[in-house]
Amino acid sequence: LVLRLIWDITYQVLFLYILIAIITGVVIDAFGGLRDETDAAERDLKQYCFVCNLDRFHVDQFGIGFDKHVRVEHNPRWYLFFLLSLKQKPPAELTGQDRYVM
Repeated sequence: LVLRLIWDITYQVLFLYILIAIITGVVIDAFGGLRDETDAAERDLKQYCFVCNLDRFHVDQFGIGFDKHVRVEHNPRWYLFFLLSLKQKPPAELTGQDRYVM
């Protein structure tokens, strides 16, 4: 009876440890994947223009500089404001280009 009790307790403890280790591994792996995706997205935003997709090296070498290009020529806020202004316009006032953007 005592051996059976020791065996049952040992089995339950080992089973729980293995189950917890598996669940912990899955969770850590999932968060690691999310972190990798976030890092890749941040790296893309730092290396490529969001609007024209030119890389930092090309714009720095042959243009006005990547930071100025993103801040002055292709500021994403301006495109956001443009889209918001299009959404506020009545459909009858939209031009052909506006409808294409929408």
